[in-house]
Order: sequence, then structure tokens, then C-alpha cells
Amino acid sequence: MSHWEKWECQVVTGSFPHLQRLSIKFCPKLKGQLPKQVVPLKILQIEDCQQLEASAPRALDLELSECGKLHLDWATMKILRMEEVSLLEIAGSDNLEHLEVDSVLLSISDNCVSLCTFPLDFFQTLKTLNLYGFHNLQMISQGLIHNHLECLEIFSCHKLESLCGNMRMLLPSLRMFLIKDCPRLELFPDGGFPSNLEDLTIEDCPRLEFP
Repeated sequence: MSHWEKWECQVVTGSFPHLQRLSIKFCPKLKGQLPKQVVPLKILQIEDCQQLEASAPRALDLELSECGKLHLDWATMKILRMEEVSLLEIAGSDNLEHLEVDSVLLSISDNCVSLCTFPLDFFQTLKTLNLYGFHNLQMISQGLIHNHLECLEIFSCHKLESLCGNMRMLLPSLRMFLIKDCPRLELFPDGGFPSNLEDLTIEDCPRLEFP
């Protein structure tokens, strides 16, 4: 629907009380508000809606690709996947379990946290974190013990220079770790990797030296 510009809905809140899955794709002119759900959607997909600046309906599983600046409700969200999303701001979440970022994020913010740092402490319930093509990322900041993270993948983050300090203590539940195509990475984590790690993959990190 390449010419669709507005969702005309007289009763915006609770318009579709039984709706479980909503997919909006290839609507480049769509603007304005979307229907708000009282009960969260199970799956919400928004793709190729570059002018969409609205509050996204509540969802458990959200997939975003090439969309405008959306305001997200983090209260119920468990899974968030983002691809080619350049204007989205992320605040901390106490419920998110899976976060996947593919391509550049211009702003990860809670009182303007630097875009070159990913603040893992903001996401204490994450079980899986995948960062792909996050080209400005220089470090993952962490000061608190993260007891839930089991899988961490970092791919094509060309400015990344160091891993989490003291990863062995701060990520005790980590079982799978993949890091690939990070040419500036030099520093090995203090104290080595977590003792529960079962699957470790390191590729195309020519500066990384093992102690």
C-alpha cells in the first residue's frame, strides 16, 4: 500500500481486542497514530514505513526494519529485533529477554548515553543479545552482575576495542559467545571467560592476543 498515509480509526484504543499478530510492511507514506491494544499483541512487525512516527502498539515480540521514529512500550516486551533502524531511542527495560540489533543505532539513551557504548546494565533480564553491524560501538559497559545473559553475539563492530571487563564474574550464566569481524579488538577480558561457557567462536579479530 505505497500511497497509504493515515490509519483512520474512530476508536483508537482497544479497536481490535482479539488481534494477536499485526504486520505493516511497505507503506512508505504512512504517518500518525496506530491502534493501541489493551491486551498486548503476540507479534508486531513494521517494515519499510520510513515516515511512521507514532507510538507502537504493545507487543510481546516486536520486529522493526526501515521504519521511522517509534515510541515503544517496554512494559510487556520480551523480544525486540531491529534492522536498519536509525532513529530509535532505547531506554532500559526490566522485561526484555531477547535483543537483536542489525545495523546502526544512532541513539541508545537514558539521559543521553553515548552512542559508542552499549549499556548492558540497562537490560538486566536479557537472555540473548545480538549486535550486528553496530559500526560505532567501542565498548559494552557493565558494572553489575548479569545473571540471565546466556548468549552474546557481536558481529562486524569495526570500532570495538575491548570486551566486558571481568566477564568471568559479571556474566556467570553466559554459555554461548560469538565475536566475529571486529578488527580493532585487542583486549582479552580480565580473568578470562565465564566458567559456564560451552560454545566460544572468535573469527576475524586479528589484533586479539590471548594471554
